[in-house]
Amino acid sequence: MPVPTGFEAYARVLHPAWRETERGPETVRWSEIASWTGATVHPAMQFHRIARLPAHPGQRSPTWGTVPTGGSLPVAEGDRLVAILRAFTATPHRCYFGVWEGFGVPELNAFANQPRLRLTHRAYFLFLGPIDAVTSLSFGSFQQTPNLWWPPIRALKPSPSRPRRESMSTVT
Repeated sequence: MPVPTGFEAYARVLHPAWRETERGPETVRWSEIASWTGATVHPAMQFHRIARLPAHPGQRSPTWGTVPTGGSLPVAEGDRLVAILRAFTATPHRCYFGVWEGFGVPELNAFANQPRLRLTHRAYFLFLGPIDAVTSLSFGSFQQTPNLWWPPIRALKPSPSRPRRESMSTVT
């Protein structure tokens, strides 16, 4: 998977699958599913391929549990990611969030006239808040982790391998 232009690097977050256990639902890492199916783990892997599922959802359900939920990061994974990324921004109190406009829930209708970030195939409502809001962002009864989030352009902490320069870090 190529790195988008304008970025030194980016992170791809693989949302976990789920399975029911005696203790309740638990997450299943992609690498564990690949070990069950004999698939090879690699940076550009696609879930339906490593899980040996059809490319189109709804054709066949996995026998081991539930496929990952697209577009929403589980709270535990989001909290771990925030704890790591907080150290890399000088402004943890100021973070941009993009929430996909197409969720189709009435709670987002209030933002119909708000600015949007428009990418090739999707548009996102834009919000500003602390990085710690990533896992608690809600709109009435609709709770949704941001689909995209990043610090202000000049807020990345410099390091010897990453000098301060005008660029943006995006996490999806």
